[in-house]
Amino acid sequence: MNLPRLDKHNAAMFWAPRVIGLTCLAWLVYEWMAGSTGLSMSEGHRAIPAWEMMEKGNWFSPTMFEQPYLRKPPGMPWAIAAFSSMMGQTELAARSVSAVSMLLAALASAWFASRWFGRDVAFGAGALHLLTPWFWESGRAAEIEALHNLGVVLAIWGLIDQCVMSGRQRQMMSLMAFFLGVCIAGLAKGPAAVLLLIALAAAVWIIKPVGVRLRAGRMGVAFAGALALLGGLGWMIWQRSHAGTVAPITQSVTEFLWSWDRVGKIAVMPVTVVFSALPLSVLAWWAWRGTGCAAKPSCESSADDATRLIVVTAVIGVALFALAGVSNPRYLLPVGAILSPVAGLALHGLIAGPKLRSAALIGRGVALATIPVLLVGSVLYTVISERGRGLSSGKSAGIRLADQLPHGAVVIADDLIEARPEVLWYARQGALQRGNTVRIVWTPASLYALEKGRAQTWPEPTHALIRIDDRSSEAQRLENDLKMLVLQPTDYTDRIGPSSRPFEFRLYALQRGASSPDK
Repeated sequence: MNLPRLDKHNAAMFWAPRVIGLTCLAWLVYEWMAGSTGLSMSEGHRAIPAWEMMEKGNWFSPTMFEQPYLRKPPGMPWAIAAFSSMMGQTELAARSVSAVSMLLAALASAWFASRWFGRDVAFGAGALHLLTPWFWESGRAAEIEALHNLGVVLAIWGLIDQCVMSGRQRQMMSLMAFFLGVCIAGLAKGPAAVLLLIALAAAVWIIKPVGVRLRAGRMGVAFAGALALLGGLGWMIWQRSHAGTVAPITQSVTEFLWSWDRVGKIAVMPVTVVFSALPLSVLAWWAWRGTGCAAKPSCESSADDATRLIVVTAVIGVALFALAGVSNPRYLLPVGAILSPVAGLALHGLIAGPKLRSAALIGRGVALATIPVLLVGSVLYTVISERGRGLSSGKSAGIRLADQLPHGAVVIADDLIEARPEVLWYARQGALQRGNTVRIVWTPASLYALEKGRAQTWPEPTHALIRIDDRSSEAQRLENDLKMLVLQPTDYTDRIGPSSRPFEFRLYALQRGASSPDK
């Protein structure tokens, strides 16, 4: 679609209120109350390595409680560290990465929608991206999903723009978006978006948009450049993390793929995604049907190609994820995220289209109510979810634990750090506030292996924090170790999480005069 280009003044006048509006919307949905509760669930796995990077300067060898940690690429810890350098090591700083990622993705949705479908579609596309309920949880958490989604949508939309736009209308911007998107997605979640890129390649082969042959070369160069950058960083991180005596914790992508106990979830994944991605999924289907053509002066081929490419990519992407055996809907969040420009097109078409028929009037009423209803829903969600997150956080337990630890204590733990690392982080911070120094050490193999191979004696006083709930077999696994290390249970036990299925743990103390098994 050859839209008239705005001069700088008119462009500023057009975009300023939309950027301000989307920024306010993003703050209300994703930033409001985001710092009111302690870290919870797996947020500590992202925030703690970031804060340890800031303390130790080990930017290319992430650690968590002295354990090299490479389960995920360091993109999210780097981002949290950057925000924390400006906002302090706080929960708000850690979660603001996701909030800003959602805002940037919404602005990108508005920009690409205006290029493909017309400027009237821009705000609706960005607002729908922010207000889709599927994104609320991850967008308000110190998790990798929102940052990864930002990378994926930049890559997918940038590549689509290269394929459908004629002439030289800001082509370098979309090419840069593609390059940055691949880099961001790779640094956030490794190869998790590969299947969606394959889905887009299949969609391009099916639809054959006009620009794909003209720009295939430079798209290939941009992709190769992004892979080279990611490969170089990955090699450096791998080398640095394996330089010490303790092997880093890693995670294979195969852990998230086919497993017979997940067959049922995999089978219903397409239906799960359709319902999870509401209203984007329904609006994208509406745009596919052609209802959104009301927003396009003549339904020109570039707009049609963009619509088809996005919808076909999403459909093929869901199929590929199901074939790969992915059962967790969170891994398909990018599939929903790429739909927002065409959803904005459909929403505008419903509002601005023919209004004579009763069905059209009903559709227009629903469309007009969509954004206000979602906005109210997001506010209610924030109030309710923050209360729940506060109850499930390990912050209070960590502060209580700090009261039990003497100055200079060394606390070793495994299963509790694996499940809820924030307990140990808040314990250490609480001790520091009291003027005490506490050292936390993660021992993934077993307590017996903590000092094995390091030729050190146990420092004193030493404590072990061991899970005793029925979801962990840690106490049974370490029974011999506890005897060998002369660890005795203290009177301190605690729990976090819901009362129906809490995480329970007990503090053990090393008896005076005991030493490591290797002494």
